[in-house]
Amino acid sequence: MADQVSVNEATEPTFTVTLNKALDKPFTVTLSTGATLTFAAGETTKSYAAPAQGDDVFKDEGKITVSITKAEVVGEQLENLQIGQPASVAVTDTQSPVTAELSVDNTTVAEGGKITYTVTLVSADPSLPVTNHKGLTFTLTDGTIVTVK
Repeated sequence: MADQVSVNEATEPTFTVTLNKALDKPFTVTLSTGATLTFAAGETTKSYAAPAQGDDVFKDEGKITVSITKAEVVGEQLENLQIGQPASVAVTDTQSPVTAELSVDNTTVAEGGKITYTVTLVSADPSLPVTNHKGLTFTLTDGTIVTVK
């Protein structure tokens, strides 16, 4: 099993499964992801595109590893089947800065009155909305701690 070195977030990594010898019957390989590849008689190479990690402002880079969990010719026992090592690809985090924008409902207020501040999280990339986070806590310059949910 061969792998790419790295891919950016939201890009499907492609893994290549290669048989070192062509078989005269169909051959099936099951991957650790649950995917099944079926080699036709005489075929020695198959590609598998793993599900991509989406471009996520909350998730840093990581690694996707795929291995072969089962390999067989249905109804027959292979004499000396050797399964290679798992293959991995690094998922590179594409930086998508998120800015906390502060706004106020009133520019003037009577003494003892209230002002409402609104904090909005804005992604530098409009196609990547800032959703599904578990909250963001930060401290204002006056020491006030704010949690955005």
